[in-house]
Amino acid sequence: QQVVHGEPKLKNQPPTPFTFIEIATPSLEKTTEYYNQLMAWSFWNVPFSPNYAIAEGHGMRRGIGIFGGATASGVLSYIDVPDLDETAKKIEANGGQVVVPAEPFLNEGRYLIFSDPSGNRLGAR
Repeated sequence: QQVVHGEPKLKNQPPTPFTFIEIATPSLEKTTEYYNQLMAWSFWNVPFSPNYAIAEGHGMRRGIGIFGGATASGVLSYIDVPDLDETAKKIEANGGQVVVPAEPFLNEGRYLIFSDPSGNRLGAR
């Protein structure tokens, strides 16, 4: 298709399978303030953990989470799948590894974390 103003305009573009992104940081307060200033994201603390904050929406069904910990760093993206148990089987059958088995996700179903054969980590929910 023709590129207009530097951006392709795809017809019938499906919604993104990415529903949530987690950003790990040693300082929850500094990181939430940074992204508030940089992107105007507004975070709220969750009741289940003093080291977790969420900014809902931002183009994804669930939003952006930031969690703190002394040695935390990195980003983890979550993809939406139709059947978590079937996905876990496919991950391992195709050379990946489930590194965090399915468990509850913010009172909204379950999630798991896996690594692909190259060692890249993603979440599925």
